[in-house]
Amino acid sequence: MLAGCNKDSEDPLPSQQILGKWTISTTTMDLFLDNKALTQYLVDEFAVSQQEAEDFTNMLRDSLLEFFTGTITFKDNNTYQTDLGGDPDSGTWSLSADGKTLLLDEGTIDETEITIVTLNSNTLKIMMTQQDEEDLNEDGSNEIISVEISMTLNK
Repeated sequence: MLAGCNKDSEDPLPSQQILGKWTISTTTMDLFLDNKALTQYLVDEFAVSQQEAEDFTNMLRDSLLEFFTGTITFKDNNTYQTDLGGDPDSGTWSLSADGKTLLLDEGTIDETEITIVTLNSNTLKIMMTQQDEEDLNEDGSNEIISVEISMTLNK
C-alpha cells in the first residue's frame, strides 16, 4: 500500500482563510506617551496622583475600546466592510505573501498595517500600533502618542 500526500487536505492559503465575516471577541489596548505608559506620563508630567492617573487611563481605554466591537468582512475581490462600534465603513485589503501582514486602504490617508499573529479557519488574532504627535503639555515639543491594540476575531 502506498501512502502519499493528498492535496485536498492541505491548509488553505492565508488569502483564502481570511475571507468571510469575522466578529471581534476580545480587544486589549495599551496607551503610551513618549514611550511611557499613559498612567506614568500623567503622574510625571501633570503631578496627578497615581489613582487619578489610573482612573483617567481606564476611562480613556474603555471609551476607545467601545469602537473595537463589531464585525469585519473580507471579500475575495480584496474589499472589506466593517461595522465597528456601530460605524459602518469599507475599503480595500491586501495580504503579504507570507500571510503575516494585512494592509488596509493602501495608498490612502487611512492606510493601516496590521500584524497577523494567528490565522486559521475560525480564529484571527491581530496586533497594530497607531501613532500620532501632539504637544499635550504645552512645552513647545510634540509628544508621541502610541496606542497598541491586540484583537481576537472569530468566524
